Amino acid sequence: MLSTIRIVTKLVVAVALSVLMHITPLFADNVTYISSTGFDANPCTAAQPCTSLADAIHNLDMFGGQVSCLNSPKIPDNSISIGGSLSVTIDCTGTYPTSFANSGAFVLSGNNLVITIRNLTINGRLGGNPAIAVFGSGSLVLENCVFEDIGRGPAIDIEPNGAFDVVITNSRISNSSSGVLLKPSAGGGVNATFDHVLVESNVGGGIRVDGTGGGPVKVAITDSSISLNGSNGVNAVSGPSGNVRVNLIRDVIASNGLAGVQSNQSNGGSASVTVSQSTLSSNGSAWSIIGGATLLSYQNNEVTGTTGTPPSPASFQ
Repeated sequence: MLSTIRIVTKLVVAVALSVLMHITPLFADNVTYISSTGFDANPCTAAQPCTSLADAIHNLDMFGGQVSCLNSPKIPDNSISIGGSLSVTIDCTGTYPTSFANSGAFVLSGNNLVITIRNLTINGRLGGNPAIAVFGSGSLVLENCVFEDIGRGPAIDIEPNGAFDVVITNSRISNSSSGVLLKPSAGGGVNATFDHVLVESNVGGGIRVDGTGGGPVKVAITDSSISLNGSNGVNAVSGPSGNVRVNLIRDVIASNGLAGVQSNQSNGGSASVTVSQSTLSSNGSAWSIIGGATLLSYQNNEVTGTTGTPPSPASFQ
């Protein structure tokens, strides 16, 4: 009897170990590779890389992973849609020329996505809009990226249907139809941080913080330049169910065609913008307040050119 028990116990332990051995690889790091000399029929390993981001992402496991570039390729993708609940890091010193006119280069429609993109240049000279389009929920981090020449829609279009966090650092958004749109739909919301970001020389506006879709938006912009845009530099527009809050610290907002900073709550809700230690120079007007919105200055900004509606003083504490 004891011998039988020992045998059964050993079998149970063996089965358990076998199961664990098969589960463990699912949680291991997963990295795929692309190269200008790769082929999409390859398994996307370092020795046999792919040539497109879409195939490299497809070859990640069910939880996601990292896509790395072995050199600086031009990435021949029409549009990359990321759904589900993946966690994906794309670290590629390469160029992605958008060429699909009815969708973004990256379309993020999944729920609870965790997407990081580093060192990538996306240009729209072949057509296409926008560089990144968000309709789901989760988070997006953009580091050391360039988004340029996007001819249709904003270069970065963030319109989530759930909670969404955006962090953009050390990046440039330029020469596009417009710069950045943050406009959550009802049930969604956006928290966004811009740090050392250039939003410059766009035909339309620079950064539009828009609550008219039904969701709230909170934004912090530090050590950045929003300049030389054809419309407003920073435009905060609230909606009936979408309050917006913007904080600007140590920024340059110069030579925009309309207002350097606009706070607008004519559509309902509340819009509030606070500006500190920033330079506003040669805009259509430095300031614009519409519909009783809040625009506050710590009175430590440098303002030249047409002033517009002056902001109220914010108190130091």
